[in-house]
Amino acid sequence: MSDSKIMSYENAMHTALKYANQRELILWGNDAPFREYLKKTHNITIEKTVTAFEKKVTDNRIFFRSLKGQSDKYYIILPNIQPSAIFKKRLLLLGFKEGKDYIFIRRSKTVLPAGYGTYRDPYGNVVQTGGCRVFLSPYAENCEIFVDKGFKGDFLIRVFGKGGVKVRIGKNCKSSVSSRLFIHDGGEFTMGDGVSIGDNTKFSVSANNRITIGDDCMFSYDILVFSGDGHAIFDMTTGQRMNSYAITDPKGSITMGKHVWICAGVYILNRANIGNSCILGANATVKGDIPDYSIAAGNPARIVKSNVTWSRNPDAEEIGECFTNWNGFPLEDNEKS
Repeated sequence: MSDSKIMSYENAMHTALKYANQRELILWGNDAPFREYLKKTHNITIEKTVTAFEKKVTDNRIFFRSLKGQSDKYYIILPNIQPSAIFKKRLLLLGFKEGKDYIFIRRSKTVLPAGYGTYRDPYGNVVQTGGCRVFLSPYAENCEIFVDKGFKGDFLIRVFGKGGVKVRIGKNCKSSVSSRLFIHDGGEFTMGDGVSIGDNTKFSVSANNRITIGDDCMFSYDILVFSGDGHAIFDMTTGQRMNSYAITDPKGSITMGKHVWICAGVYILNRANIGNSCILGANATVKGDIPDYSIAAGNPARIVKSNVTWSRNPDAEEIGECFTNWNGFPLEDNEKS
């Protein structure tokens, strides 16, 4: 049995057992591999099957129309039926609501275009797309994604795995083409106001990791911000995983202050803590602490100059232009020290 099928079975049973309570589980149609999985993994045997043919009704076969008004008695699992508006409407007429009273195993990913507005589903996902495209995996539950309506440009947010992610993108942000955020189970991503993102910039948040970006940061192009290793790493002696972090573990985070300029080709890796008003030189690989008002360059990045700042205006003549965020308000005094 493939890993993707096992994941779909696990996800369906997680939802079913969460909502079923004391109701009897029944299958719509037959699926021998799923029954085998239930017996082996959960020690559950489902006796009754829903059929669309009245002439096939037996003690263990229920004619679907007889389910009307029986949502307090049964929880339906649909292994082989593809979700469709018509089928959902049929179940609703019987008094069954998706998630709460039944679950499709063959869920497909959710694709929300930029400007979609607010999306809610029976699996606890709440998304305000703003100006971003959002893809939710077929297994996603309890995702909280908020993008300000003023976001401009081409930016993709893609949720992998079982969801549980939190994403918040502030006001007046914009991106160029092919920039994206990939985020996995339990990850968190926060972007402040007035952030600009160049071409082909990728943010990646591994499971239970997080990236936090302050106001008025400026990303050039071909940048990778990677909170996590991308794959599981194990200790051969103990057999324990070495790179799995709780959401509160600072080892699984990247933080960036306000007004940071990230030049072309920069890699920012796990455990990076970048202060306010820094400049990260082209092709630098950044990990660890970069103090406020520093220029860091090289691989690995080192501080090459301190006590500096920068302006978005290439023709700026006054340092006062450097201490402003997107909306023109000066940074707080304690952020200049």
